[in-house]
Amino acid sequence: MSSSSDSLCTLEVADDGRGASGPEGNGLRGMRERLEALGGSLRLLTANGTRLIIDLPLASTASALRN
Repeated sequence: MSSSSDSLCTLEVADDGRGASGPEGNGLRGMRERLEALGGSLRLLTANGTRLIIDLPLASTASALRN
């Protein structure tokens, strides 16, 4: 997990398995919707394993988006 000067936190989870196949399920869809509601994003990369990259504004930035 890392943060940068623009108040963004990035979390990346990866494995070296076969990668995901098939359509996105309700779990990932729900995570994506919640992150977008807070001004964040979720990216799913499936080449050479699976990588899930989550970008989320830190608390002060997310609070400003809600107001």
